[in-house]
Amino acid sequence: MWDEQDPSWQEYLLYGADSKATLVARRTALGRYLDFFKEKYHQNLTLSQIVEMAKDGDEILEKAWMLCCKEMLKTMAPNTVNTYGGLIRSYIGWWGMRFSRRARLPLEVTSAQERLENKKYEYRPPDVKKLLDVVTDLRDRALILMFFQGGVDISTALSLKYGDVAEQLENGQSPLLIQAKRRKSQINYRFCIGSDAIYALKLYIEDRKMVRHTCIACDASWRMPRITCTKCGAKTKKLKENIDFSEPLFVTHDGKKRVPSKQVLESRMRRYVSHAKIVDPRRMQRANFNIAGPHALRAAFSSILQYHGMNQMIIDGLQGHKVAYDSAYSRLSNRELIELYSKFEDHLMVSNAEEMMTLREEMLEMKRKMKEMESRELNRAQNLAGAPSDPMKVALYRRLLELIESDKALLSDFEM
Repeated sequence: MWDEQDPSWQEYLLYGADSKATLVARRTALGRYLDFFKEKYHQNLTLSQIVEMAKDGDEILEKAWMLCCKEMLKTMAPNTVNTYGGLIRSYIGWWGMRFSRRARLPLEVTSAQERLENKKYEYRPPDVKKLLDVVTDLRDRALILMFFQGGVDISTALSLKYGDVAEQLENGQSPLLIQAKRRKSQINYRFCIGSDAIYALKLYIEDRKMVRHTCIACDASWRMPRITCTKCGAKTKKLKENIDFSEPLFVTHDGKKRVPSKQVLESRMRRYVSHAKIVDPRRMQRANFNIAGPHALRAAFSSILQYHGMNQMIIDGLQGHKVAYDSAYSRLSNRELIELYSKFEDHLMVSNAEEMMTLREEMLEMKRKMKEMESRELNRAQNLAGAPSDPMKVALYRRLLELIESDKALLSDFEM
């Protein structure tokens, strides 16, 4: 049974070197491990008892660990099981026990493949446009476009401050380069967002700055005029909101300038996906998470840029992954990074997604026809020259054919 005040856990908190995020995950992992002992072995162990068993080198801990990982695989993604399993094993190892070699990779968790039912939806610009058609909330529209056009994860987006984008928005810069710190890896990095995300962000900021009616007692606020507060009955006053640079970029709708929770945003995103009918509802029910959520939009950013030829190291850098200090991404200046992103921005455009898709199809068809014409003219030149092997002769005969065709055009004009 998990106990936050357990002496062994308090000692680990004092001398361990975990970050806040790792501590939260380690609590969850150890709680599952203790619950497994209770269900499988009918032993209601405490964390201190586990520590004493670890100091004695009890082999039951290793066996229970492998069975616990196997049990977690039934309901959790392999990567999550690998993470939880590693946190349990490292905690036991911190107290002196070393697992045997055969327990290094239980059930080949690290090389396990993604479950088919959990395969993320592959977004493309028309799909994002379809999703945005059902989203009326300005904040959520800006977040969705930031996920797709910036490849940013939800935690990093919520950690942004208004000062990170204020000056560039006021100067009308596009694309917009943002300095951020990814919470998961604690890496400082740069990412860009395109014109669609910038426009949505401007609308959201303008909406936040509009005049509101605020309660003088309980901080409640409304856009519509109100004389008294509906919560406490106190009087209200008009207030035009000024956003400080240190305030969060994305806030809740209650006027308290708090960062919205990830759980609320995930829930809203699932509702949007359901209304837009992006994914078959039966497929959503089979999956263990929202396969068309923010992480799917982030994955689409990577796959689209990779398909159209951007350097993978630069894509990793734009998404906040760890890259070498001398990599292509690290060597680019801010201006060069913006210019590079601009070359690929059209492939992430949502506002004119259908027109861009049609234009790309027409360009591909035109290139195909031009290639056919070139091969046909080359064959004619080779036949006229008796199929010479010298490329210079082939070029000369092709020029001769062009002159003949131009003479034919002149003669037809003269006859008219």
